[in-house]
Amino acid sequence: MSNRNASDRACSDLATVETELARRIRTDIAAAKSIMHALLQDVAEARELTPDDGAAAVLSHEDAA
Repeated sequence: MSNRNASDRACSDLATVETELARRIRTDIAAAKSIMHALLQDVAEARELTPDDGAAAVLSHEDAA
């Protein structure tokens, strides 16, 4: 294989790796946003509970796990 072909192949491989990394980063960001949204929802719901309601919710959650 000539140096030119090797160079072209290396560039192609690099582009493939860059594309895959970008895809994984976008996927990870989407997952992080989803988790953050769920946590914010939990915080908002927890703020609406009284201390007794909160304790009951924790116990109920632990029983489910």
